[in-house]
Amino acid sequence: MGYGGTDAPSVPPASIREYSFKRTADDIKELARQLEAPKVILGGYEWGGLIITRVFIYHPTLVAGIFSAGTPYLPPEPKWLEFEEYIEKYPIFKY
Repeated sequence: MGYGGTDAPSVPPASIREYSFKRTADDIKELARQLEAPKVILGGYEWGGLIITRVFIYHPTLVAGIFSAGTPYLPPEPKWLEFEEYIEKYPIFKY
């Protein structure tokens, strides 16, 4: 996701959608599959809270439970939002 020393996209690359919530949810599902975990309990803080709710939305049979701190539930957007648009719409993440 581009935190710390991890890979981060150079905006605007053609591959920016590889960093979407859907893609991240799919990655978590694949990790659970490789770990042979039929169900998972996920926790998240701030941006991580958005990710765990998306895992539940996109893969409900995988998730046994979720807990989130510092993040309200925000439904998926019908269209791609640039980071600045996301922050404008949800100022809780402006820090």
